[in-house]
Amino acid sequence: MKFSKIYQETLLACVNKYCPRDLSISVSSALLDEAEMLSLGVQPTKGQRGVAKVSLLQNINRSQTTDEYVTRPQRLSITRESFAVKRTELGEFEGALQNLWDSFADEFKQLDETDDYYGENILNLLFRYTTNMAANADMPDVSLYDHIKTTAAIAVCLNAESCSLSHPFLIVGGDMSGIQGYIYEIVSKYAGKNLKGRSFYLRLLSDAIVRYLTKQLQLPRANVIYDSGGCFYLLAPNTPQHRQWLQEAIKQIEQKLFRCHGTKLFMAIDCVDVSKETLLHESGFPTLKEVWHELFEKRDMKKQARLATVIEQNYDQFFEPILCGGDAWRDAISGEEALKGEKPYPSKDIAGIEGQVRRITGQQIELGKLLRETDVMVVSQSPLQDVKAEDFNPIELGFHYYFLKADEANHISTPDIACVAFNSIPQGFKHPCSVQFYGGNRWNGNSFEEMCKNEGFARLGVLRMDVDNLGAIFQGGFTDGQATLARYSELSRSLDWFFSGYLNDLQQRKAVDDTFIVYSGGDDVFIIGDWRYTIEMAKQIREEFRNYTCQNPAFSISGGIAIVPAKFPIMKAAEESAEEEDNAKHHQCKDKEKNALSFMDVALNWDKEFGLVEGLKSAIVNRLENDSLNKSFLSKIHSHWSNAGWQNHQITNFKTFWMMAYDVERIKKRSQQESESFLNNCINECCGKNHSLNGIPIDSDYHPLELWAFAARWAELEFRSKQGE
Repeated sequence: MKFSKIYQETLLACVNKYCPRDLSISVSSALLDEAEMLSLGVQPTKGQRGVAKVSLLQNINRSQTTDEYVTRPQRLSITRESFAVKRTELGEFEGALQNLWDSFADEFKQLDETDDYYGENILNLLFRYTTNMAANADMPDVSLYDHIKTTAAIAVCLNAESCSLSHPFLIVGGDMSGIQGYIYEIVSKYAGKNLKGRSFYLRLLSDAIVRYLTKQLQLPRANVIYDSGGCFYLLAPNTPQHRQWLQEAIKQIEQKLFRCHGTKLFMAIDCVDVSKETLLHESGFPTLKEVWHELFEKRDMKKQARLATVIEQNYDQFFEPILCGGDAWRDAISGEEALKGEKPYPSKDIAGIEGQVRRITGQQIELGKLLRETDVMVVSQSPLQDVKAEDFNPIELGFHYYFLKADEANHISTPDIACVAFNSIPQGFKHPCSVQFYGGNRWNGNSFEEMCKNEGFARLGVLRMDVDNLGAIFQGGFTDGQATLARYSELSRSLDWFFSGYLNDLQQRKAVDDTFIVYSGGDDVFIIGDWRYTIEMAKQIREEFRNYTCQNPAFSISGGIAIVPAKFPIMKAAEESAEEEDNAKHHQCKDKEKNALSFMDVALNWDKEFGLVEGLKSAIVNRLENDSLNKSFLSKIHSHWSNAGWQNHQITNFKTFWMMAYDVERIKKRSQQESESFLNNCINECCGKNHSLNGIPIDSDYHPLELWAFAARWAELEFRSKQGE
């Protein structure tokens, strides 16, 4: 690779500077000081290292905090141990930091300097060991890993020939559209067989596109600022050659995407140039926040003119039919029509499915199976002759992906190889290996019906969640003086760690047999499981996300759950969960919007409404189970809610008040005495002006009857699930 020398020199110089152990490194980098300064946005103070890493997330959109959160100096993992804690809870620091450097030094000395991927192997090692270290005392909220990574990326750009003197950098951004429709556009009863593989295929596709771009632009992986959830950002030199390479690469990507997926998927890619003065926050120059905003706008404009490049290059071909037409056969799972000349995937490899499927569908089904057994993903630029497993080559960009057990991968000897482990490196693996976090590769194989565990009353929950206002956080979460490439890199990586990595650990602890992570990455979550456990997972994700973001009110997460029969078409369920999520995103609770969970068409604010309504639901279920509350209460309260004539959360059918009071008084007589105060609360709150919920004041725009009726519906569903009715 053209930039391998300066890249390795910069990484080695950074290791030599920051690692307190003697590693016998004699390499220096002429660009190190300038690249470090541009990475941090200031001239770093010399000699200040070994300080505790302060959480970057605690300061987003905040001027000050009452407690400072710091991370434990330890190797990165997907457990809660990687959460930041209050400084008072940190405990012994120096000894742990020294031990971490000792372990780093031991592994560093084992790296092969003659390996073609020596620089990448150094970066992989830094990722595991220095993510929970601070760069220096000036920037304690920037991890040493992100600082060194962006420093090396900047050095690569500064070393490029014919680089623009005024704007030496390009930030290249890509965003894939059509992801949601592609994942959920499954029309058959075999959706479960294809859903996981179909989801992960999009991850492979995005990864292949990023690898293709870095190859064409002759960039190392350090220049990938972010890559997750179908979205990526690269830092490249601003030279005429690189601009030409980029445009040619974009054309190839668009052509190959269209050839394989037609108009269903599109990757919008564009770039903006950046000056040194912008990175150093000098007045009179655009801020880095303004640069990101410009990139977002250019990328969105590309989406509006999608496939313009394809039309320009092959105008006649674009308007010719690419499907089989009258002689078409359709994919039995996706419903997609076969392309001209396309042959079905061999049916013997997908036993149990009636009808024909396209090759890409068959491979996705196989991919879903392999993920449960895979230790290592091997990426090669040519087919591996000594591997029997089938390879995956998304849109034929020239990258072959193999999913192998550790012992299979250990036998590979070719140097043209990249090994990627999901979440942790398998013990005994001999090749240098990077770690990627991936949500959902641990699954026991249970069907949707088996997850519900209730033949009499089986209900599936389909959960979708994502972070609120993430675009605004990314563009405006830092002040102008705080906005640096290293901070943007850390912000993106930190969020991806939570959703792609930690959610695996959370799901395995809380609902391993009852839920299935279809997709989790970037800031999105899609989980299927028993409806009760999907609600519980939504609660746990929200609570853990609050803890992970150090209780910073700038961060919130909203979600929606569709509750459907176990055999309900998954595409329709996904649409319903999207509608529920949209309901949560538009939910208003007093002066606060979003930060909510919606199911059964009712959105509840996490802070002010959800806990109280859940408590009321549990109170109803407990009374139904011990027979202290007459079951007619459920139907009566629902009937009065239905006939109330709601307008802006107000009852307009006034006879609702006296009719409901009358009915609840009658129910009181048929219930046991221990439910008397409970039913009195219901009457007083639904028919009076007492804005409470079972005696507890509630700060909500909902009328109490709306929440009592919703809690009753929720309680009835839970009671029936427990009873198996």
